[in-house]
Order: sequence, then C-alpha cells, then structure tokens
Amino acid sequence: MRKRTANNSNGNFFTDEALIASYNIVKKTIIEYTDELTRRCRYKSVVSQVDDGVVMDDRSRLIDMYDSCYIQNAHLQGTIATLFSQLIGKRYMFAKEDKDGKWIRDPQQSRICQGSQFEKIIRAIVESELYGYSLIEIMPELDSETGLLKEVNSIERRCVLPDQRRVVQHWGQWTPGWDLDSEQYKHNYILVNNGGFGLFAATTPNILAQKYTLSRDSHLIPSI
Repeated sequence: MRKRTANNSNGNFFTDEALIASYNIVKKTIIEYTDELTRRCRYKSVVSQVDDGVVMDDRSRLIDMYDSCYIQNAHLQGTIATLFSQLIGKRYMFAKEDKDGKWIRDPQQSRICQGSQFEKIIRAIVESELYGYSLIEIMPELDSETGLLKEVNSIERRCVLPDQRRVVQHWGQWTPGWDLDSEQYKHNYILVNNGGFGLFAATTPNILAQKYTLSRDSHLIPSI
C-alpha cells in the first residue's frame, strides 16, 4: 500500500507500507468452509448496526480455502489459465461516443492500455469474479520511453475489507489502515467488488469433498 508523503500533495510520490497477512492453505475441510459462510451471514445481519473501527468483513480464511483448492486442482488451474490467455491476448482501446452514437477511438489514451502493466488490470478484474473482489493500485506515472503505464499492483486480498472499503496493514486489525474513499487514495486505488463470494464459492466445496472422499477411501485400500 502506498501513501503520499508529508511534502507532496499531488500524488506523484509515495512511500512503501508493508502489508502483513497470515497464510494457511493446508488441511482445509468442509466444516471450515461452512463456518466461514455462517460468519459471513452474521456479518450481513449486523453490518448496519456496527460503526467503523471494527474488522467485520475479514475474508482471509475464505481466501485461504480458495487458494488451497486452486493449487491442488490441475483442471481448475488449466481452465483459468486458458481464460486469462484469451482475455490478455485481445486488444483493448479507449473510445469516446460522438453525437451520432458511434464510438471514436482515442489513439493517445488507447496506447496506455497495452503492455504488461495493463495486463495486470485485466487479471485483477477476472480474479475479482473468482474471489469476489480485487484491489488494484495504479501509479500515476507513465514510462518515459514507451508511454505505457509504469506500475500496476494487485493488493493482497487478505488485508482488504471489501465491503468496509478499507485496507488494514496487519491482517485482522483495524489500525493501522487506509480508507479507500479518502481523497489521497481514491484516485489511485480501484476496488472491484462483485458483492458476492466469487465463482470459487461454487468450486471450493466440491474440491474439498473430493479430497475427503479420496482420503477416506485410501484407508480402505489393502497394503501390498
């Protein structure tokens, strides 16, 4: 996460702030998954009654389960890799609508949406559909030689509270943190939040169930 320095007001200079998250992607179970869904339902039930200052929309454990199932399922990895290659292989452009309703390409702006940094934006948007949300950091500078975006980053999801629109530096702790709607961040950070659990919510229980079945059946195989 970046923030402006004390001597700068236009957002062109930033200082690094490390985000600290906990990773636990081994030995996940169906029970853990249902517990996370239950916790999410409780959050939705009380969100209107809770003031800022309390970490409520923490999805880090859900992200752990998504990552665990993705890493251990070759078919899912291949499907998503194919999807990424198809989307990144396309050409994109910026355009303006004229008075006749036609879209006129803007060559100068369209040049920006090329190169590896813009591909990170496409990837983050796709991942928001898979995980439920993505936070994109777009630095304002352009590369002086190519004229393309100089730096784009995807912020660690475990430190993002999407519905509360906040980034926390330490996983599970409200402070220190950053309000994404504040003036100094809203121009360089884009939160893509689909409002749900993401498509991985449909694949995760099936993969966890398959792991349990294989583990149970392996004890029935006689040793040689």
